[in-house]
Amino acid sequence: MRIGIIEDHQLVRDSFKKLLELQQEWQVIIETCTVSEAKLAVEIEQPDIFIVDISMHEGETGLAFLSYLNSYYPEIKTIVASMHDYEPYVSNALRLGALGYVSKRSASEELIDAVKSVALGKRYISEDVNFALNTQS
Repeated sequence: MRIGIIEDHQLVRDSFKKLLELQQEWQVIIETCTVSEAKLAVEIEQPDIFIVDISMHEGETGLAFLSYLNSYYPEIKTIVASMHDYEPYVSNALRLGALGYVSKRSASEELIDAVKSVALGKRYISEDVNFALNTQS
């Protein structure tokens, strides 16, 4: 499986890559820290799944990138990995085409489970996010 990551924190991006590439036949083919870099990269090579952070320190947000992918590359499945595990972030991301949403407070296994589920076309919401949503209701 070919994976892209857009995350503006180098340490988080590196950690995601190492974790994902522990899985047999998974390869991170795109690593970017801005939406503009991610747009350029995806024009050259399209991953099967893109893991997207919502908050970017520079330029457009991850939500703008979700919208872009949904419009131009709908075959690329997306998972949001964010510290924003509450509304309206979750519903906005899902509305813009994300199939998965994982809180950065989740265990590493949650990201692996999300990628496996989303690769099969199934929606995946991490336990932390579900809990946060249920307590807000």
